[in-house]
Amino acid sequence: MRVIPSDIPDILTMNIEPDLLDAMLRKTGLGFICGETGSGKSTLAAALYRYIQTHFPDRKTVTYEDPVEYILGRE
Repeated sequence: MRVIPSDIPDILTMNIEPDLLDAMLRKTGLGFICGETGSGKSTLAAALYRYIQTHFPDRKTVTYEDPVEYILGRE
């Protein structure tokens, strides 16, 4: 049985290069986060989702993951 973390990290504390963060925050488009098992994909996606919902509340974001790693949604 897997424990789902309740805390989503702040993307600004994850040492992501500014150019990469800018690319992930484009106004339109489709983005993929890919990598090996255990490489931080779900953590990055959750942090990005939280940042977008906080700073760009008018944007729509859809995630698909299996298994679910974080509970996402409006607070």
